[in-house]
Amino acid sequence: MWCEAGHEPDSFWRQTPRFFALAMRAARARNKAKADLATATAYQAAAFNALTKVKSGLKPLRHYLGEALEQKPEDMLAVLRDIGKDTDMRIRHIPAEEVRADG
Repeated sequence: MWCEAGHEPDSFWRQTPRFFALAMRAARARNKAKADLATATAYQAAAFNALTKVKSGLKPLRHYLGEALEQKPEDMLAVLRDIGKDTDMRIRHIPAEEVRADG
């Protein structure tokens, strides 16, 4: 139970019964908050799904987010480099004029 709550096994024996109880209550509250968030997310997804059943449907996502979803090529490249920084991943740059529209 101590390790499942995210604590190191060796630290268990140094805890007082009072602190152990507090730590377990905190772990329970954290798990409840995660479960509540999952429930709220499912509820909101179902609500959005219900909106698709009406005649007008949903507006584009950028309408609800209030911002464009477009990303600059430099930003995409930075994300890829960050993802692969601890690997031997190689990124090959292909100039836009060499990319064919048909794939």
